[in-house]
Amino acid sequence: MVPIIWIPIIIAAAVAAGTGGTIAVVSTINNSENAGSGIEIESNSPNEASAYTVPGIVYEVPNNEKYYYWESYSDADAVFGENALISISIDGNLSELGQENGISKYAVRNGNVGISFVISDNVVNGVKSQWWPSSDGAKSICNIELDGSIQRGALVIQSSLDGKNWIDEGKYTNIFTDEAVKEGCLYTTKDIQLQNGCFYRIIVAYELCHRLEDSKIIGVINQENYDYKNFVEYYEFYIENSDKSLYGSSQDTPRKKLGSKVKTGLNNGYLGDEGISKDDPHYGWDLGEFFVNGYTRETKDSNGQPVFLKNLGDRVTLWFTLKQDINCLNGNDYISISWDNDGYDERFEIPQTDFRRGTLIISYTDYQGVVHDPIIYTDFIAADTIAGADTRVQLFEEGDYVVALDYEIAKNNGSTVFGPRIEYYNYQILFSFSIRNGNCMVYPRDVATGSELADGALTENGFMLDMARSRYLTIDVTRTTITVDKEGLLSEDVRYNRPAQDGESYTDEGIYTFTVKNLYTGAKPTIKTIYVGTDPNIQNLAASGLTVAEYNAKLVTDK
Repeated sequence: MVPIIWIPIIIAAAVAAGTGGTIAVVSTINNSENAGSGIEIESNSPNEASAYTVPGIVYEVPNNEKYYYWESYSDADAVFGENALISISIDGNLSELGQENGISKYAVRNGNVGISFVISDNVVNGVKSQWWPSSDGAKSICNIELDGSIQRGALVIQSSLDGKNWIDEGKYTNIFTDEAVKEGCLYTTKDIQLQNGCFYRIIVAYELCHRLEDSKIIGVINQENYDYKNFVEYYEFYIENSDKSLYGSSQDTPRKKLGSKVKTGLNNGYLGDEGISKDDPHYGWDLGEFFVNGYTRETKDSNGQPVFLKNLGDRVTLWFTLKQDINCLNGNDYISISWDNDGYDERFEIPQTDFRRGTLIISYTDYQGVVHDPIIYTDFIAADTIAGADTRVQLFEEGDYVVALDYEIAKNNGSTVFGPRIEYYNYQILFSFSIRNGNCMVYPRDVATGSELADGALTENGFMLDMARSRYLTIDVTRTTITVDKEGLLSEDVRYNRPAQDGESYTDEGIYTFTVKNLYTGAKPTIKTIYVGTDPNIQNLAASGLTVAEYNAKLVTDK
């Protein structure tokens, strides 16, 4: 291979773009694929952004090889970073883990990560008499087909869960022109990638030209002469969530399988059930299976849908196990997962878009009945490339969920003079479930100090109810005031008995009794009493722990 030449270009400092991340580990960033799950997790780490410049390799590629790059060459053929025209940076709540097998590794504490690029200043403002990006008509980089010719520079970003099978996340051409893709955030990672750990790579290809000394044609006419060289810049790195304690194993029990395949009918928004006959290409085998684990107990709601009860420390997790080679379904070379470039889903009101090879949709409804924008993972089946492996999809908090996997199968029925006869079929795996906290407890807290109050406690300040994110408990509060008759005996007057709300404060003087019920566990209600105020009678009742009747009886006895 020709040694790499010196390119007189200085790498611009990496400018990190914001990730837009709003949720740690579990669900959402504010984009079409991860919007609004409302899920949170605890974190002891500060939520501070950090940016790293990713080291890369520059390869000079012989002209006749047309960008068949790193797979053919050793590190001896490359100069690390010093001659790059592109600078790649990653931005998020990150820390650097070093390198493994030459690949930089990073851990993200929470949120997602933005992947950005900057073009060297000398490409934009440089002198064209030096080596300069020229227009190249090639339409591929190794085996990656582009949507057009490279022109003045092409860039491809890919992801992989196993480091072997790569998914195209973005392909751009003519990047060194004024009309090119603007510098900035190329891509924002997905929760599903970081939960499982994910490889990313960016490949940049371009041709450089250099003006040589002119030659003379017929001794009079000047002939412009140029030298051309082709280059590939290659960046690869790995990102994973830093706190592995957040996740259990796919083998943890109890675990519940959810969903089964349905033939929906072709190009109708994956809405329907036509049944699967023996002549159907999907007859007698399954693509894969979803299951949930990380919960303590399962029950059902009034509609028969599963409800998973979680206790403190439980991490309710959805998993998917791919059972098939997506290019040879059920061992048949003529049946494969098709690229659905005009898919849409009527149930979730997802407009026509590129579903690619299988789209996973997760809809979340919170305790207030608000249906959040669905989380959408396109190319889900293709990304889950290891048949038999369990892929962690998502962690869940309390709420109601609907999950669908939409996919299209192509069956090759042979060739005719007009080309192959391909038939297409649409299928869906659809299921619903709910998550509820299994406890039956709320925590009264002093409104002034925030400290937790025990059953029977006295506070002069009043208190508020903390439901500890158990949004589906039924809580009723009774307020009783104390009056004293002429004999000095106490009597109770119930002022109200009403439902309570999370965060509601109670500062009026009186005795408060609240009853907590969990409709999903069948456990006995939790009853607590809190005394509020400076009235000596209320304080005496709190100190003695006696009921009003018991207190009056003691007064009579003492007389």
